[in-house]
Amino acid sequence: IAWAVQQVAEREAFRRGPHASPRSFARYLLPFLLGGLRHLFRGQPQHAARELTEHTDAYVDHLRAELQRAPAGAPRLRTARAQVVRIFTEAALNIPPYLLAGVIARLLVVRLTQGRADPADIEALLRGLEGNVTTEMDLAVGDLADIARRHPALAEAVQRAAPGTPLAALAEVEGGQDFLEAFERFLTRYGMRAPSEIDISRPRYRDAPGLLLQVIAGSLARPESGAHRAHHQRLVAEGQAAVRRLQERARHGILGPLRARLVGRMARVARSLMAIREHPKFLLIQSLDEVRRVILETGARLAATSQIEAAEEIWYLEIHEAIEALERPAGDWKNVIAERRATERRFHEVIPPRVITSEGEIVTVQYDTAGLPDGALAGNPVSAGMVEGVARVITNPEQEALLPGEILVAPFTDPGWTPLFLNAAGLVMEVGGLMTHGSVVAREYGIPAVVGIIEATRTIRSGQRLRVDGDRGYVLVLDDEGEAET
Repeated sequence: IAWAVQQVAEREAFRRGPHASPRSFARYLLPFLLGGLRHLFRGQPQHAARELTEHTDAYVDHLRAELQRAPAGAPRLRTARAQVVRIFTEAALNIPPYLLAGVIARLLVVRLTQGRADPADIEALLRGLEGNVTTEMDLAVGDLADIARRHPALAEAVQRAAPGTPLAALAEVEGGQDFLEAFERFLTRYGMRAPSEIDISRPRYRDAPGLLLQVIAGSLARPESGAHRAHHQRLVAEGQAAVRRLQERARHGILGPLRARLVGRMARVARSLMAIREHPKFLLIQSLDEVRRVILETGARLAATSQIEAAEEIWYLEIHEAIEALERPAGDWKNVIAERRATERRFHEVIPPRVITSEGEIVTVQYDTAGLPDGALAGNPVSAGMVEGVARVITNPEQEALLPGEILVAPFTDPGWTPLFLNAAGLVMEVGGLMTHGSVVAREYGIPAVVGIIEATRTIRSGQRLRVDGDRGYVLVLDDEGEAET
């Protein structure tokens, strides 16, 4: 994909494209730059994650209160619609200057240690970050597995549970009540998350906790408790040790002490502020979850008056149509929904192109396979290292478990998938780039990863042994065993 985009970018028409005027640049980007520079050189970056978490929680509480103050029905739905723009503005304007400072800080570390730093230390600089809300969620899932692990009967029940098993079914098993109470605390904090969570029509963890149970079941294959936190602490120690070595590499020449001090500051800024890269999404998902509740509340009202069959059908209506249905309940919405449901089924069968230009041209991806082993599947290296292991192809994380040490092969990942990373030894994705979610998480977790493998979930079968080379960017099937496709 990256190569296809580069081919388009090198075209003369692309280079002649519209450019931002100095005035528009100053208006929109200058505040980001000034904010980024302020975070770069001032303040205590180690407090940024906590401060932003508190800010996010306060914003969501305020939003919830605003929605509840609006009268139920059309007025509340109108308020929710108005709040959506503000939610995206809040996520896009207030947090990115922190991330900009983190990016600049890392670049400065690389620049100030150029020619002397070990590339492995540069790679480890952003490993084992503390304060990342998604990492904290993953560790909390591991804690749930530890609770189940203390009770053999409960652990066996979780491992035997079929996809879709209700949580309440575990209540009668020894240790089940403690487990469910801990699970409820988890859902209070993270229940708004889900695979493909940016689509607010998708069920949340609180609605369908199957993915979490699958991850816990997979983790129970590992006998020792606390392995997930011990692994994270090892990564933290590796990152902190890399900072110290980078400082020493910068300590040369007359300006060595000053350069080493600056590298230390920039390294701390990079580790602290890059850890908050998930905060904008976390704020967005928490806030949109409040809007989602209002929309489902509207769906329940329309279902109660028989304008639609079930509350969930509200997702087939546009907001202005839902408002109209509330205020003038005479429309034929069931036929509209039936037509849109049929259209959705048709679109589900369409495979979108990887790269398409504004003119509608589909750009064919060309991979450079020179120097790769025979039969290797070429992609983009996004997390360094090489690993060999058994493949586990997962297209629906709510239905399949990943066992410790297996290589996750997926079409894509987002924050709703990341609990799977607790057990993954490597990552292969069909879609992604250097800065997409799965790639960044793989680097933080120290997991070799290759992305952009075309039709990986069809070419690779669960049970096959793979080699994933996150340095050169290829995946090699080492045997032809594995589960046949059905």
